[in-house]
Amino acid sequence: FSVRANSGSSWGRVMNIQDDILIVDDDLPSLRLLTELLEKEGYQIRPTVKAQTAIDAAQAKPPSLILLDVRMPEIDGFEVCRCLKQDEGTQHVPIIFVSALQDVEARVQGFEAGGVDFITKPFQEQEILARVKTHIRLHRLQQNLEQLVDERTSKLNESRASLKQKVRELEEAEYTTACTEACPA
Repeated sequence: FSVRANSGSSWGRVMNIQDDILIVDDDLPSLRLLTELLEKEGYQIRPTVKAQTAIDAAQAKPPSLILLDVRMPEIDGFEVCRCLKQDEGTQHVPIIFVSALQDVEARVQGFEAGGVDFITKPFQEQEILARVKTHIRLHRLQQNLEQLVDERTSKLNESRASLKQKVRELEEAEYTTACTEACPA
């Protein structure tokens, strides 16, 4: 089920009602800004300031996407990402890191942990919206493709089994015919 978001953005988009985003940032102003921006676009937002709460929330109900701060107390964003990528229920969820870190090493570390993108603070609203939309769309396309492959594989296996059965029946018929011809009654 989809609906056209009624927003001021010039690229009015079609979104899935089920698109929900888990935002993890211990900086309350950043968390508030991201929450308000994405809610205004029609996304369902689950904000949290704690890494462990984010892990638990994602595992309980995997979101469409996670926006994850890198620098947090207790568990950093890279470790949260690695934890979620090791869990079968959340390994497919795209994770975009958000951070004031601008060095290439931090970005590479984020990608190696399993992140799909990196947004640098201070935020640019249009960039956030474009990246979120892109990664949710890519994720949805990947899921649809995987489902299509599974369906086609299943049909192919059914056809293969049916063909094998027909080959056995033909072989049995040929054997019966050969025996009948070789041993006249």
